Amino acid sequence: MKEEKFKYFTLVLYPEDSNHCNLLNYLSNTYTCKYILHDKDINKDGELKKSHWHIVWQTPSPRTISSLKKELNIDYLESVRTQKQMLAYLIHANDSNKYQYPVSDLKGDLSIENDTEDNNILLILDFIENSDVEITIKQLNYFCAKNGLWSHYRRSSYIFIKTLEEHNKLINFKKNY
Repeated sequence: MKEEKFKYFTLVLYPEDSNHCNLLNYLSNTYTCKYILHDKDINKDGELKKSHWHIVWQTPSPRTISSLKKELNIDYLESVRTQKQMLAYLIHANDSNKYQYPVSDLKGDLSIENDTEDNNILLILDFIENSDVEITIKQLNYFCAKNGLWSHYRRSSYIFIKTLEEHNKLINFKKNY
């Protein structure tokens, strides 16, 4: 059976491992990529996780996972089907329970496909809808400002505030039952 090919890939690298630092350097100089250092993630026990880089990169043409593993001399990496989703994960845009990394922490030159107003509005709506707790307007303001979404938020703030009110009402309902 023929191995499937992909254009986008991801992996986790650790700054204290010199091989990982060399690999990050190679990927960032060879491919179009975006990466971020996660140094504020908390584990289930409430302790700070070990610092790690998340990287997503694009190959010029579709490649198999096995060919990239061979090129990079590694045995771990994953393909990415939706680049936008992965880039949102890099900053935890879709999970308000995790530390919200600012867009300014992203390194590299891979841009979000179809970075349209609609997609930016969806990032804000996803932030609200994917939260398991109430969100204050102040938290929403900070999320939008930190992630380069302020102009979209400002132009449609009435809609976002109404969505926030509905979300918080539903969270309160679930809490009471």
